[in-house]
Amino acid sequence: MSGILFMESFEDEVPLGKWDSNTSNTNNASGLHGKGRNVTYPTYVPNFRHTLISPVDTVITGVASKWSAAGTNPGAVIGDIQFRTQDGVTSANATSGISVIQRALKMEIYRGTTLLATSAVVITVDNWHYIEVEAYLHDTNGTVEVWVDGVSAVSFGPGDTKPGSETTITHVCHNFGYSTGTKVLDDIYILDPAGESAPYNAPLGPVRVDMLVPDGDGATSNLTGSDGNQVNNFQQIDEIAYSGTDYNGSATEGDLDTYALPAMATPDTVFGVQANTFRAKSDAGAKFMRTVMRSNSVNYVGSSSALTETYTTYRDIWKLNPNTSTAWTKTTVDAAEVGAEVRDS
Repeated sequence: MSGILFMESFEDEVPLGKWDSNTSNTNNASGLHGKGRNVTYPTYVPNFRHTLISPVDTVITGVASKWSAAGTNPGAVIGDIQFRTQDGVTSANATSGISVIQRALKMEIYRGTTLLATSAVVITVDNWHYIEVEAYLHDTNGTVEVWVDGVSAVSFGPGDTKPGSETTITHVCHNFGYSTGTKVLDDIYILDPAGESAPYNAPLGPVRVDMLVPDGDGATSNLTGSDGNQVNNFQQIDEIAYSGTDYNGSATEGDLDTYALPAMATPDTVFGVQANTFRAKSDAGAKFMRTVMRSNSVNYVGSSSALTETYTTYRDIWKLNPNTSTAWTKTTVDAAEVGAEVRDS
């Protein structure tokens, strides 16, 4: 799977399982667009770590960032953005990864603990900047480039970007690596450019990630709400932060709900739509669900996933409108419905 792998707005207030590791140093804050996430010094533990579905040798990520102070040397390398290999997942200072770190208002690129390149001063404290990094892992032809607000700030390569024996990137981390000051994050995306054409084969530029919470029932309401009926089912799932106290569900294969969405902010370009569903089962025996995306009165489905008795976040990304195989627009997103279907397998 290539193209857009992940996006995060932080509007849901809790990570909801979208990150496989997040420290307690993560608090809601005023973001660039709506809510953001305030992160503080993590003692070399990733604030947010996302595991890629499949290891890759090239990854692009972008994040809106606001620092309260110039970075100082923390004594070890834990990057503001890190691309970790499997043998460096739990490494205290990411010696088995590529790191990009803000130090003295400059952006620095590291292979493990080896400094590879440093930018000029490109960061202003207490101001939002959109940081993007593309890293290609290779022992002789590797490259790393950092963009700040859509402009290339520093690059390295071709050269050795492989800090250990591993040949692929397995995790993308967004951190804050200093014991002074704070940092706020917002609007994150992760992209695999392999085999893609424009615009998915290069950094997307400063982006906005918006969360749309259901505000009406859609074309189908087969699931039964925790209120005991199938009326206004959207009201069972429209709370923030989400919980398992109210819900819609069924034991019957094929039962599904779709939900209407509010109008999105007017964009220049829509790069993709990520549907997040919060699922669990309540009884013994195997049960599955899959995401439903409804576009132009046609239902399209994601992968069926086995449920557990613990609520877990599942996500499916439609890079293009599945009804037309062309880019989404504000009109088609506003008209879309999102939901879930019960499956036996």
